[in-house]
Amino acid sequence: MQILKVTSIIKDEAPSETIENAQGEQSPNPKFVDSEERDVLVRSWISGTMTEESIFLIIGCSIAKQIWSCLEDTYLQASKDKEFQLKQQLQTVKLGTKSIDEYIKEFKGICDSLVAIHKPMDEDSKVINFARGLGNKYKTFRSCDVRETTIPYLQSICDCP
Repeated sequence: MQILKVTSIIKDEAPSETIENAQGEQSPNPKFVDSEERDVLVRSWISGTMTEESIFLIIGCSIAKQIWSCLEDTYLQASKDKEFQLKQQLQTVKLGTKSIDEYIKEFKGICDSLVAIHKPMDEDSKVINFARGLGNKYKTFRSCDVRETTIPYLQSICDCP
């Protein structure tokens, strides 16, 4: 089975239709024909996976690169909005009256959602946000946990024992 090189179809410019040989004569470019076939396949894949409600976004697009660009422009902002919303949730999720298991599941679900949109949180931020949401009942754990993550850093800066 031949490799399709989908990324090159949706990101790169298509090759020219003709090429010039050493004698200066124009002839069909075999790379253009191959690229055109792959473009048709990718366009049908993309349009075949779209919902009826979103198909209007690609009306007027004639090549896969244009279709992809339209979809990127439309949905990239939605991803940024989703990232902001999830990070806000991560900072505001609280243990409250939930069991610790429920709190962990909710916290992990938000972290997993960030990973799903390719915006994972670093481990330090996870620890800080998780500890913040525990509340006063776990104040001792919170202060020890946060302090332990900062001590090595402070020791390396101030050369403390």
